[in-house]
Amino acid sequence: MYDKVSNEAAVSALYLALQQDESHIRKRAVEALGQIGGEAALPALLQALSDPSSGVRERAVSALEGIGGEHVIPALHSALMDEDFNVRKQVVESLGQIGGEATIPALHQALNDESSSVRKRAVELLGQIGGEAALAALRHALNDESFSVSKRAVEAIEKLIAVEPESTEGEARMDVAAPNPV
Repeated sequence: MYDKVSNEAAVSALYLALQQDESHIRKRAVEALGQIGGEAALPALLQALSDPSSGVRERAVSALEGIGGEHVIPALHSALMDEDFNVRKQVVESLGQIGGEATIPALHQALNDESSSVRKRAVELLGQIGGEAALAALRHALNDESFSVSKRAVEAIEKLIAVEPESTEGEARMDVAAPNPV
């Protein structure tokens, strides 16, 4: 016999929960905001990206992934600077789930992450997205200090070249092989 509350009322209550001292309460609030989704939850989730608890920040990234769309990409891009490895790794995974060319600049930035596993996953996702901008970012990864990252970059580039139309296949190979004239 209870009436459902409006999303606005629920978001308002959950926003207050984000102010609690206990991180597990804040985590649950972020999860609930993610279930609500949409524009109503967006401001509170953006605020949660700066929570002192890395677990809350990681869940906020996942919730933003659930909202999706290009409008969450700038916030995820900024979250790549998080001090916590798990948050940055979740950001890369979330960018991969959102996909599309709009995620390429953020994934390119992830190629500079201190963690080779974050860089390797960014390479894999850039290879899946494809296109000229992804190819340019993958060229950057060829010189990675980690063998596994460089190897994945070569594999991703090979796959991109294989799907190029026959008329430009030679051009793509030349672009990849040509040294950067910087």
